[in-house]
Amino acid sequence: MSQKAHLLIVDDEANTLASLSRAFRLAGHEATVCDNAAKALELARSQSFDLIISDVVMPGKDGLSLLEDLKAQGVSTPVVMMSGQAHIDMAVRATRLGALDFLEKPISTEKLLLTVENALKLQRLESENRQLRQRLGKHEIVWTGETMKKLMAQIERVAASETRVCILGETGTGKELVARTLHERSPRASGPFVTLNCAAVPAELIESELFGHEKGSFTGAAGRHVGKFEQAERGTQHFAEQVCAQNNWKPLPFTPEAIEELKGNSWPGNVRELRNVVERLILLATGPEVTEDTVDQALPHTLTTAPSLAGSGTLAERAQAFEREVILAELKRHQFHVTNAAKALGLERSHLYKKAEQLGIDLRSLRHESSDGGGTT
Repeated sequence: MSQKAHLLIVDDEANTLASLSRAFRLAGHEATVCDNAAKALELARSQSFDLIISDVVMPGKDGLSLLEDLKAQGVSTPVVMMSGQAHIDMAVRATRLGALDFLEKPISTEKLLLTVENALKLQRLESENRQLRQRLGKHEIVWTGETMKKLMAQIERVAASETRVCILGETGTGKELVARTLHERSPRASGPFVTLNCAAVPAELIESELFGHEKGSFTGAAGRHVGKFEQAERGTQHFAEQVCAQNNWKPLPFTPEAIEELKGNSWPGNVRELRNVVERLILLATGPEVTEDTVDQALPHTLTTAPSLAGSGTLAERAQAFEREVILAELKRHQFHVTNAAKALGLERSHLYKKAEQLGIDLRSLRHESSDGGGTT
């Protein structure tokens, strides 16, 4: 055996103790023997064992009672039970009490050693799993403030559903942390959380990465590959698509103002976009009905008045004037909050500063003029 183990053998028959301990020692293990349950419990509490192997039928306290006592005393050492009078009920009870395995006497040396090997492998895997969890730490959002309070409230509402979720934000703002929090607070928390960096996957491989493939399905497919969607079965993905009807939501009425706000949208995504927005509105609504404010929060914002391309000058001059109008309109819509305006325009904050300078937009003066409105950078 590649791994040496310290074993505790419990049996009231001296011959069994002698034969088992000899077999284990020949295989390179260390064996401690004990002929009763009370002494075994004392040894298990005072010494460190990799595995306990105990007979079931013994005078006084039997092996199943020992198993109960070990569990009650907080002894986490795995236990394998054995008996020459084994029956189904006994095996079932032992398993329910936490026994790792149940062996029927007489036990061959080969089977005995294999059982020990499997138990040690399982113990090693559990230990590695605990170390990995400690290394990764707990994915927990630490927060204060009203903005984060609203975000966490949204997470709580959405986590209980089976809806699709799109998380937007600049690099480093914690999008994956929000996704993990959604997963951990959802009914799928016991399932896997699967992440995929789509930007890192070549376009010709994305289909295989998402949906998987079978051996020989294309050149180079040497084996079966399980896709991300199958890996996340009963778990969570950033882009998991579920049917809204699965949520069994109670429909909320829309105020007339909310309906008018929806009518004013161009709906470039057609019916699919409308369905997604309605789903989002029901999730975001905090009251008994969907209001205009809720619709305004859910709809993608566009400029209320399109900048004019009319005027005179060269094409470059007209394009520059158009850019200037667009940026000024977006800054005004965001109360001259540069970060939010840059995000709406799809620009980096530093890029917007540079563009404003090129176009002669004095951001400092604009912010000063709107200081009563609370504009910030």
